[in-house]
Parts: sequence; C-alpha cells; structure tokens
Amino acid sequence: MNPNDLFPIAIHMLICMADEPRKYFTVEELSQAVGLKVTTTRRILRAFKRLSVVKLKVGKADDEGGWILAKHPREISLRAAYEASGVTVLPPLTLAQDSVGQMPLNGSRRISLPDSSSSKAPSARKKKEALLADENPVAGAVNSLLVEAEALLVTRFERVSLKDLQDQVRIFKTHSV
Repeated sequence: MNPNDLFPIAIHMLICMADEPRKYFTVEELSQAVGLKVTTTRRILRAFKRLSVVKLKVGKADDEGGWILAKHPREISLRAAYEASGVTVLPPLTLAQDSVGQMPLNGSRRISLPDSSSSKAPSARKKKEALLADENPVAGAVNSLLVEAEALLVTRFERVSLKDLQDQVRIFKTHSV
C-alpha cells in the first residue's frame, strides 16, 4: 500500500483509540475499524510505538492486554501519524538514465529520450546531456521547493493535536447527521 494512502488511515486509527482512551485494542479490532490488513496495522502500530504514541500491554485482550494510547490525545501531534505512515509530499526528482534509455522522473513515471541515431541526433544529444548533467538546475529547484513544502507541512502537523482533529470529526459527524 502506498504510504500516502496510509496517512489518513493512521490518523483514523489514532482517533479510534482516542475515542476510547482507557480501552486496550487488539490488532484485529483496529484493522477492522480502519479497513486494513492485520500485517499493515501491526506495522503502523510498531511505528507509533517507536514514536512513543502507543504502548503495548502483553496479555489477552479480555485481561487488559493490547494497544493503548501512551499519551493524552492533546499531547499527540499529527506529525506522529505522518511519520508513522512513511508518507512524503513527493519523492525527489531524479534524472539518472536507466539501462533502456528511459529517464525515471518522480517515481515510476518515465519519459523517453530520443535515440541518438535519429535524424535530430545533434539537438537530441544536447538535450539528453543537459538532462543527465550532475546538477540539473530545474530538478534542483523543484526538489528545493518540495523539501521546503514538506517542512511547512510537517511544522503545521506538529501544531495540530489528535484532540483537535478528534473535535473536528465530532463536529462534522454532528452536522452531517
């Protein structure tokens, strides 16, 4: 599953736990609540545990065993969900050529470069060399913007608590009924 898809699901998982703050949840309960496979839910919970957002009490669920929030929802920022899901705004642009003359551009999207044996070989070769330069100014500028945008987003997520979002969800549910 794409990490960008996991971000809202990770937040949903935390809100489910925040709605019942004294309850110990099994992985299966959380998986069912957010619609994820058990293995993916475990991976997110382990990431939350590394970030000290949740804690695990070993034991049977009916004996107060399972996963529980480690902090009050007001003390948990959305940045934790962002980091736990492994999301990035956009992967950095890369312009290194692969073995078949394709240019990987932003993940799996590719553009084909003209073959040097074509009738437009001299200009195509120059364009290809410019794209393959060690420091492409366009890619560098765009990457800088992406890094800056992600920093702003992470800063904003740091200021929004799980409790803030939980309250917004309650208001939305009240108005949509």
